[in-house]
Amino acid sequence: MHHRPLWLHSDQSTAALAPPTQTALGGDVNHLLFRGLTFPKMIPWLWQFLRYCQPHHSRAISQALASLLRHAEDEALELFRAARAEHLLARQGFLSVYSSALSYQNDQTNRQLRQQLLGNDLVELDQGEIGELEPALAGRFPHGYVYSQGFHVIEPQQMTQQMVEQFCRDGGTLICDSLHRIEHDSKDQLKVSGEQTSYTASQVVIAAGAWSGHFLGDTIESLPLDTERGYHVLFPDDGQMISHVIALPDAGFFLVPMAHGLRAAGTVELAGLNAPSNPERLHYIEGQARLALPTLGRSSDTWLGFRPTLPDSLPVIGRSRHLRNVIFAFGHHHLGLTLGAITGRLVSEIATGAPPSVDLTPFDGARFR
Repeated sequence: MHHRPLWLHSDQSTAALAPPTQTALGGDVNHLLFRGLTFPKMIPWLWQFLRYCQPHHSRAISQALASLLRHAEDEALELFRAARAEHLLARQGFLSVYSSALSYQNDQTNRQLRQQLLGNDLVELDQGEIGELEPALAGRFPHGYVYSQGFHVIEPQQMTQQMVEQFCRDGGTLICDSLHRIEHDSKDQLKVSGEQTSYTASQVVIAAGAWSGHFLGDTIESLPLDTERGYHVLFPDDGQMISHVIALPDAGFFLVPMAHGLRAAGTVELAGLNAPSNPERLHYIEGQARLALPTLGRSSDTWLGFRPTLPDSLPVIGRSRHLRNVIFAFGHHHLGLTLGAITGRLVSEIATGAPPSVDLTPFDGARFR
């Protein structure tokens, strides 16, 4: 832990904590926050969280996460190509910039783990080289590094729509309903109760992100799933201002060129699904984005997203202990889109009894017993 937690108890108060993977990766810890009113409910989750922040845990967690990430690109590209959606990918890469030598040094372990566990080819940059690569950042960041092989999705909604259409072309059926409960219907069948009707299935996959918890704790075992709330601000006229995805570790968020503008998105707030949006988070992100890019134009859309997270920052992928024909696939925190395809591959292998492409032991929900 780089900072002693501050237990504060007003609605706007926060505590600074280091997530397990970020502790292991040496990242800055000033931007994982929780709202004071949520603190009593979160004590059990936070207790486990702090335990997983210990170095011996965080190293193992990073290795487990890397085992998924090594497959992420190939599996995702296969689906994107099948959906004829490669035009929605931008391949300019990833640039991380730092406002001081100290913050750059503090992130050294993170860079080393990226290289050791993932084989990332990271190129260190000085202030002049950063300005050459991204003129809009010239003169403001003395240190940085670039990973040129990365890519990102510039229009996630359209990407999702095209993948759904491909799923239907491949013989799948899309049903839109709000589901409430999963239970045994007969020896080999499950009953899934929805608002419109009930459904029966031989196997069910729970992949509802932060809302997966609604199905836990009754006929299915409880798991310590919570949310990392992230805030987004869109600058609609500035999508061409930068070419790379830019990480601002000192500020705790990213600048991302999208199809419809430049998105400033990130920070982490632990406050569950029901707490109201915190406008101070949006003001903070916009203010820090304008410090990095002073010529930013107007901002427009803002929104709050919910990342599903477990105390060790690893997803749960595997069968339920209570209902063996229920398969878990949730808890991917910041990496849902990144790890979606490899998770789908693993779920299909679990469902059919095929050998898994990745050792699933670290992702078994039984680790929280």
